[in-house]
Amino acid sequence: MWSSKSFQKSKVVNDRNYFVIEGLWKRGNGVSVTGVNVYCSGSLREKKEVWSEINAVRLNQLSKAWCVIGDFNSIRR
Repeated sequence: MWSSKSFQKSKVVNDRNYFVIEGLWKRGNGVSVTGVNVYCSGSLREKKEVWSEINAVRLNQLSKAWCVIGDFNSIRR
């Protein structure tokens, strides 16, 4: 993904709880893609806030293909 022959970065959003990178995947037909790495606390309230922010970013993105990765474990205590 980091090779300029395969991927051309167009936009980056870096937040305390997530990182978003948007660009053009040059392989094949040249698909616009967005990758998201989520890292936030186990607090339900904070998780809801983070996902709300990510959704707002999604609404302002042109790409249809998204890949979301991260640690989605629920912490009981």
